[in-house]
Amino acid sequence: MNREEYLKQLKAALKSLPEDELQDILYDYEEHFDIGLSKGKSEKEISAELGDPKEIAKNHTIAPGADPVENIQQQDFYEELNFSKDKKAKAVSKKIPYAFIGVGLIVLGISSLPLKINPFYRPKTLINSNTSKDELVKINGKGIEVQDGNNYVKIGWNGIKVSDGEDGVSIGWDGVRVHGKNGSTSTVIHSAKSLTSSIIDEEKLEDIKNVSSISVGSSFVDIKVIPQEREDLRVHYHGSIVSNAVPVLSINKKSTDLQILLEAPNQTSRTILNSDLVVEIFVPIAFKGDYNIQSSSGEIEVSNLKGKHIHITSSSGDLSLSNIVSETLNIKTSSGDIDMSNPIGKLRMSSSSGDLSLGIAETSEDMALSTSSGDISLKCSEQLSYNILGSTSSGSFTTNIPMVVAENANRKFHGKIGAGSKEIKISTSSGNVRFDKK
Repeated sequence: MNREEYLKQLKAALKSLPEDELQDILYDYEEHFDIGLSKGKSEKEISAELGDPKEIAKNHTIAPGADPVENIQQQDFYEELNFSKDKKAKAVSKKIPYAFIGVGLIVLGISSLPLKINPFYRPKTLINSNTSKDELVKINGKGIEVQDGNNYVKIGWNGIKVSDGEDGVSIGWDGVRVHGKNGSTSTVIHSAKSLTSSIIDEEKLEDIKNVSSISVGSSFVDIKVIPQEREDLRVHYHGSIVSNAVPVLSINKKSTDLQILLEAPNQTSRTILNSDLVVEIFVPIAFKGDYNIQSSSGEIEVSNLKGKHIHITSSSGDLSLSNIVSETLNIKTSSGDIDMSNPIGKLRMSSSSGDLSLGIAETSEDMALSTSSGDISLKCSEQLSYNILGSTSSGSFTTNIPMVVAENANRKFHGKIGAGSKEIKISTSSGNVRFDKK
């Protein structure tokens, strides 16, 4: 199937989605074709790699908040990053109400503390109430116990235990644990005793001959990409961390893709008490290939970078980007803020709840900016030439620069800066949109 047929089928399958969301997804898949064609692949090969449009639509309609595939090469790359969510950890949210009940009962338990300290004290039952076979309230020197059928809360000197008869949560000196009905146990939060302090100072050099793309992946380690006058690629991983899981640096080549990964050991959970870890990647200025940079909660900082296709994504980490030149720029976060200045190239920038701040010094290519609840702020120089097309559900539109505003009503706004030779599309649900002078 060729590009036109594929996108037509995908659009038809996604027709139930809101228009702005549908256009975002189509834009993503148009980029997949652009990237694939730039690597010498045929439209038919790209279509096969992307998969059945109907199956893709099912994923988006079942889980509307799910992100589309970032690009063709990243499919294997993301699997290696091991960013899958722990199902057992999700069970914690169901047990937390019981935990709060238990914590509330601690207040009552504290009242018996002076008795425990008394050297002449001997444990005895202070309260023992059995209203029925399945209901129990007991307070004595061992602690507090409340039971209602299969649900129970126990508070003692060794911690708190909460259960609904199948799954449970225990809080003790060894941390917080989730217990499954099949006997499985998953540590969710570790105690300070199980954490170790580490200092990292590691450096690696890599030949990038025959490399056409550089991919960087990190869960919580900050990422900095720095162009330099050099022939090889240098990676400096350094900082300190107090945690039960220290990410390990690895550099691998997959075909023409150089992958720089920071992976923590496989385990059910991670606890990070403190971390200032950062990985600095010094790339040759002469390298003009693709960049795929992803972080989960770590911050990403990139400046003065030139490439062919550049993708930078983060879940909750903030992005600080400046003077990036590329044919296409795809910048995305879920809740992290994006601060970007002076981009050159076709730009798509989006966030769910994070704020977008964009400084534009000169007219470049078309741009598409979108948020759900985050604000969008643009600082523009006076010599720009853009046609502004925007929509907002409940947010406001304000401009403090010379702009001919043709429409600002019914949730839509339309303006023109200069001759309007290029286009900026703006979409937000509840975020505000503001234009200021740069």
